[in-house]
Amino acid sequence: MLMKQLSVFLKNNQGTLADLVCLLGRNGIGLEAAVLADTSRYGVFRAIVTDSEKALRLLQDNNYSACLTDVLCVRMPDAADGAGQVLTALNEDNTDIEYLYVLKRGGENALVLGVLDPERSARLLSDKGFQCLSKKNG
Repeated sequence: MLMKQLSVFLKNNQGTLADLVCLLGRNGIGLEAAVLADTSRYGVFRAIVTDSEKALRLLQDNNYSACLTDVLCVRMPDAADGAGQVLTALNEDNTDIEYLYVLKRGGENALVLGVLDPERSARLLSDKGFQCLSKKNG
C-alpha cells in the first residue's frame, strides 16, 4: 500500500532543476507529482515518477545523489475538507508528518505523505476507511 518516492539532492544553482527534469523526460520517465524544498545552497527534489527504479539507475549513472523511499499515498475524500479529514485521522494517532504534496490522477487527488512509519500509517488510515494507493492500484 505504499509508493516509491524518488528523492534527489541538488545544488541550488540556476538550471539544475531543469537539467534533472529534462534528463528524466528524455529517457521516458514522467513526473506524476513533485515538490522541491530548498535552502540558499541546496535543495531536495521529491517526486513520484512513472518508473522509479529506472529513474534511480539513470540518475546514479549521471552522478546525481538520489534514493528511493517508501511514502504513504492516500486518496483524498471528494470534499472541501478532504485533506483535513486525512490529516485529522493521522493527528488523532499522533503521527508526525515530515512533508506532503498532492498527486493528481484521473480527476482524483491524493496526498503523498512523508511519515516515520508509512506501513503503520497506511494500516491506520485503511482501518478508518481511507483508500491508500500503490503503483498497482493507483
